[in-house]
Amino acid sequence: MASVARVQGIVAVFVVAALSACSAVDKVDKADNLASAGIAFADSVPAFIDESFVLTVTANSLVLKQARDDLTEKVRIGRLQENDQLLIERLRILRDLKRHALLLRSYFVALKAITWTDAASGITDETKNVVARLGELSPAIKGASIDGAPISDFIEPGVKLIVAVYQNAVLRRELDERGEAIERELALQQAALSAIRDQMIADSDVQVEIEIRNPIFEAFVGSGSLPGNWNNQRVAAFKKSIEFESYNIAAKAAGDLRKNWMAFAENRLDETVLLLLVQDVEALVQLAAKIKAAE
Repeated sequence: MASVARVQGIVAVFVVAALSACSAVDKVDKADNLASAGIAFADSVPAFIDESFVLTVTANSLVLKQARDDLTEKVRIGRLQENDQLLIERLRILRDLKRHALLLRSYFVALKAITWTDAASGITDETKNVVARLGELSPAIKGASIDGAPISDFIEPGVKLIVAVYQNAVLRRELDERGEAIERELALQQAALSAIRDQMIADSDVQVEIEIRNPIFEAFVGSGSLPGNWNNQRVAAFKKSIEFESYNIAAKAAGDLRKNWMAFAENRLDETVLLLLVQDVEALVQLAAKIKAAE
């Protein structure tokens, strides 16, 4: 619980700082807060991705366990090995996506540095290197599928950025040279997290079906008396389904970060839109803290 409180405190400080900066019209403040949102987003994505894998393994194990008694030993061995291999492949995709998020974090850290200086001093060399590494990693993620759903199907179309004039020449050059590349990487994160969201909902639904709904159904249609908590179990099943909505938080935060990035590059980012991004990222940070606390 202490760790949760600590993370929540960090989020509170971040939000207050963002609100203060958003009251100013200076582009530097907006860039700094946008970068802070990007860093907080990237810091929270790994926990969300890890949770998706836990849900996938849990759902897979329940399905295997349910079918086990009807299978021969030979079939059991083959079935388990086949499913383990699929999970290993999924883990590889998720690891790539976590590395992708960490590279985005590095980029936004460098962006904060650019924001407050007129001298490149090697910072743009770092951003160039980060974008190059993102470009090396992206094709594998783009070509991957989450339970048969191609991540590429979730990628939103790219746009031609018309970069605005900035007093900070280094920042203007950075946006000119790498603004569109970062937009594409953010779109890829959004797409991957959208595919993972759909899979998390499906995996959670399998878990609820096997562990809650099936026993409820069997108790009702059976000849024996209904357990005293039968209604409570039904309520729990429906409430669990409502909780699935939280799985959209990461994809929504990624999408909002991408939209804010494009708006900032073109100097059409207003404080209200930036504040909405801060709120979405805060929700993701809180979800990540909750996941970590439950480990």
